[in-house]
This record gives sequence, C-alpha cells and structure tokens, in this order.
Amino acid sequence: MSSQDVLERLFEVERKAEELVAEARAEADRRVVAAKESIERERGLRNEAALTEARQVREAAEKAADAEYRSALDSYRKLLAAAALDEAAFKEACERGLTGAT
Repeated sequence: MSSQDVLERLFEVERKAEELVAEARAEADRRVVAAKESIERERGLRNEAALTEARQVREAAEKAADAEYRSALDSYRKLLAAAALDEAAFKEACERGLTGAT
C-alpha cells in the first residue's frame, strides 16, 4: 500500500467518524427535544390537576360559607321576629336623640 493510499484511507475513516459524530449529535438533539416535550406535557397535566383540586376546594369553601351565611341570617330573622316591639320606648329614645336630652 502506498503512502497516498494510506492517507486516503485515513481521510475516509475521518469522514466516517465525522458522520457518526454528526448522527450522534442529531440523535441526542432529538432525544433532548422529546424529553423536554414529555416534561412539559407532564407539567401541564400536574398543573391542570392542581388547578382542578384548587377549584374544588374553593367551591366547597364557598358552599360552606354560603350555608353559614344563610344559617346566620335565618337565626337573625328568627331573633327579630321573636323580639317584642315597644313603640313607646322607641318613641322616647328617638325624642331624646333628637332633642339631645339624656
């Protein structure tokens, strides 16, 4: 084998090595992109699940607050309905308030 044949063979091996490195780099890039997409999908699913849970907690808290409000309002209305109306005392209090008498 002549020295020129040896050099050509070495250049051919180097070209093949460069092709292998380029293919490996491209494959690594594809895998990185696929991994990032997978992570983003999983993150999106986790975020959606957390959002759904937060909404359910909020709705339950709103229902509980609404029930508490209605109960308090009903109690207040019952208390008012049971209270005796003393018109004479009310009139006297109004007159004291308007005239400044104590």
